[in-house]
Amino acid sequence: MSKNSITRRRFIRESAGIGLAAGAGSLVPFTAKSYSRIWKANERINMGVIGCGGMGNAHMEALVNMQSGDNIGMVKVCDIYDKRLQMAAEKTKATAV
Repeated sequence: MSKNSITRRRFIRESAGIGLAAGAGSLVPFTAKSYSRIWKANERINMGVIGCGGMGNAHMEALVNMQSGDNIGMVKVCDIYDKRLQMAAEKTKATAV
């Protein structure tokens, strides 16, 4: 083993230290007032669906029903089958990708 190589113990010890240091930033408490000051925090949520059959179709229907009341927008739909993709785009008025 050369002098420049790192041991497993040293790697784990240093990784844990870096992880703890990075996680310390998330311990800062936020109040409701500070959240309201975050830019665009309370704006419209744009959603996309990948896979428009079965469960994806059920999710699309739920999102379409929530669009006006919950300020959600459907912006993209994606599926491998063209026919299903076009039907999803028509249903949600979203861009087919």
